[in-house]
Amino acid sequence: MSRKFDDFLNEQLNDAEIRSEYEALQPEHALIQDMIDAGGDIIKI
Repeated sequence: MSRKFDDFLNEQLNDAEIRSEYEALQPEHALIQDMIDAGGDIIKI
């Protein structure tokens, strides 16, 4: 049986260094998610 990604992520986040890097990326991930949620209204190709 394969592990779910969330299980893998939670296991990795027990490492303080990995957790620190993961948390440092959250603002960038939030911005990207906002752009996706806008449905392309922000990015005009």
